[in-house]
Amino acid sequence: MAVLYTATVGTTDYGFDWEDQEIEVEAGVTSVTATDLKTAIKEAEHSEIGIIFPDIGTFGNPVTLDATDNVETALNVILLEAWVIQSLSVSGSLTVGGGNVVNQALGGLIFATNNSVQFVNRLSAAATFVGSPFNETDRSCLLLVKRILANEADITVGVGDSRTIEIYDEGGRSGGTVIATFDVDSTGLLRSIVP
Repeated sequence: MAVLYTATVGTTDYGFDWEDQEIEVEAGVTSVTATDLKTAIKEAEHSEIGIIFPDIGTFGNPVTLDATDNVETALNVILLEAWVIQSLSVSGSLTVGGGNVVNQALGGLIFATNNSVQFVNRLSAAATFVGSPFNETDRSCLLLVKRILANEADITVGVGDSRTIEIYDEGGRSGGTVIATFDVDSTGLLRSIVP
């Protein structure tokens, strides 16, 4: 209905309409990053006008994994309630990327209707382990999978009792040794791996 606050991030203006729950991106802008969107949202939420309204979004990450090489997880911006992004352009496209921008209720549907503009939301399904996720058991299992995939050994799979699958080294079931045991539940899915 009406923009009550405008945040400028870099050279881009973001207008905030709390009644229609729209973030209006100025005409001519073709690309918005999650980081710039987060900055604009925080500025609007903490403005004299925005402070009286409920929050527009929440944010998760980025988490720095390696400060030396500047490796970090992607930023996640979660728009709350029915908040969406609107382009004021009359043609062209608007791409949102540089992290994941989603809506709490609508998932990846983050754009208001504008038939003149092609909208693109670049989401990432990639996951990153934070910290040190691998213990020695994990490392052994990964090395085993690597050996199997590389066909480095004649690995034979033999079934033990009704709940386990045993994997043998080059000697096979008759003369080899068990190098891993997979514990299987009643549905046949692997529950745990014990090398």
